[in-house]
Amino acid sequence: MSPAHAGRAEPWLRALLVLVCFTTAACGPEKQGTAVTAAPPRIPTWAKTERGCPVFGIGTEAGRVTDPRLDELSGLVVSRRNPDVLWAVNDSGNTATLYSLTAGGALLGETEIAGVSPRDIEDLAITTPGPGGVPRILVGDIGDNRGVRDSIRVYRVPEPADPADTQTAEAEVLEAVYPDGAHNAEALMADPTTGYIYVVTSGPAGTAHLYGWSNPAPGTSATLEDVASIPLDGLSVDGLVTSADMADDGSAVVVRTYTSLLWWNRTPGQPLAEVFATEPCTLPLHLESQGEAVALTPGVDAYWTASEGTDEPLYRYPRE
Repeated sequence: MSPAHAGRAEPWLRALLVLVCFTTAACGPEKQGTAVTAAPPRIPTWAKTERGCPVFGIGTEAGRVTDPRLDELSGLVVSRRNPDVLWAVNDSGNTATLYSLTAGGALLGETEIAGVSPRDIEDLAITTPGPGGVPRILVGDIGDNRGVRDSIRVYRVPEPADPADTQTAEAEVLEAVYPDGAHNAEALMADPTTGYIYVVTSGPAGTAHLYGWSNPAPGTSATLEDVASIPLDGLSVDGLVTSADMADDGSAVVVRTYTSLLWWNRTPGQPLAEVFATEPCTLPLHLESQGEAVALTPGVDAYWTASEGTDEPLYRYPRE
């Protein structure tokens, strides 16, 4: 290169440098990283009514629960470890056994909870991951039709990894008493944002009540907190609460009776006493012979319902 051209790039070299600059974002600090920025995850946009209620489809029969071992199905939760698997439980007069079902209602396996003698199991709930990142199933031994129990119990069990096994599992036994005497209850739910366990009593029609259980610990007996009344007058034909559930992020609560399914929206951190003071939304619900179970899916893109009895339908209601 002659002295006259020293320090000056040839035209073809300058063009190459511009191309490298564009494709590698290496032309200055203001452009670094722009070529590899990932798109934000897509958040589903769900339909809502003018009042802000969610919209769910009428529900379809996904299958039938035909195994005779589940003729008194009373509680239902959606697995957090295995897609398209449901956990179910029978009510009074049965052992503490969790039954795993396919999304079509076929029995996969059963997990017996070792060392416990339940009086009246009525509902299931499921928590966010516990020790080791494993979700835990809560088995609610909370039924008391005659109102004579000194205490209620919840058995906290790590969700089994293989739902198709026939197996036993150890449970933490959580015990509590009501602050105002014995109550019958058929609904249990857990708040993932606070760790609270909630029990919904099923008294005379239209008089449901919510009790809270903060920081439950095995080996102790806690006194439940009186949280809120749940007004059901005019919202349900029967007014008898048979099951409840809460969204994974705490943003919604559902309560079912034999004839109605009610949904309450919840803002982050909103106390449930305030939630139940608002008007609920009414969701689709098939008339079942003795409907005692409801379960929200992770992400609340659907919910499931089921009934006691033999050869009963298992319904799935998709969100729109």
